[in-house]
Amino acid sequence: MKKSLLITFSILTLNIARAQKVQITWGEESKTELAFNSFVKGKEGDMIKLAFEEHGGGMFSKKTVTPVLVRYTEKLEEAAVRSFEVQDKDIKFNNILSVKNKLYIFTSQYDKESKSTSFFAQQIDIISLNPTGKSISLGTFEAINKSSTTTVGYSVSGDSSKILMFGEAPFLKKKIKNIT
Repeated sequence: MKKSLLITFSILTLNIARAQKVQITWGEESKTELAFNSFVKGKEGDMIKLAFEEHGGGMFSKKTVTPVLVRYTEKLEEAAVRSFEVQDKDIKFNNILSVKNKLYIFTSQYDKESKSTSFFAQQIDIISLNPTGKSISLGTFEAINKSSTTTVGYSVSGDSSKILMFGEAPFLKKKIKNIT
């Protein structure tokens, strides 16, 4: 009796599992090959992706990297795409944050004359992905050279009213301190 009840239960479970039909649809494939960096929450279920498009880098050309913001709807369809072209090779795009329906992109710029790195934030319209207003200077840190600059991170406060920028000085071999 137990055996027949177990067999009947197994058959019903398998039939119910097969009866569930899931339909998956994919959006149109992106036309450009992008190196993914990060996703942030957009407005009303949208998601915004920061990615980088790489050009050149062959034997006789220098590789250039163009930051690209892409806004996806809640159905994962591309709603807006915005590339950021910069003329100065010393500008680096670091991060993107979404705070209370405001979008910020963070950059840094190395100045070889003063041996320093300056950090900036630029507000971006969360729908059109266009820059709004002037960039905000966040501070300047000394740098030994372009490859040995302060690394920064960003964190949003619990109530999303403030953004904390924190820096970590570059590693210096000659100034190692023992911490006990």
